Amino acid sequence: MSDPHSRASAHDAEADSLRRRVRDLQQAEAALRESEERFRLLAQNVPGTIYLCRNDDRYSMLFLNDAVEQLTGYPKEDFLENRISFVDLFHPESEYLKGLVLLVD
Repeated sequence: MSDPHSRASAHDAEADSLRRRVRDLQQAEAALRESEERFRLLAQNVPGTIYLCRNDDRYSMLFLNDAVEQLTGYPKEDFLENRISFVDLFHPESEYLKGLVLLVD
């Protein structure tokens, strides 16, 4: 039979460890939210288009600031919802587009 005090001490140690892990996770989440907010503030106030995209054949957008509408005439939601891509805006004979096709193939 095991000692009840030993089991209680082990349980207390596990509970303390779990509390520390939860606290650390909460602090990390708060720091991430703060960092994301700083990025959004910066990205929305830069005079130009800022984007973050996937490295897929359509360069699907993950983030786009509002300035993209001034640049392209399309609202950022059209890009974020994959209704349009920067690739769609290239001239069909664009050397840049030909280079992208070669990279993706």
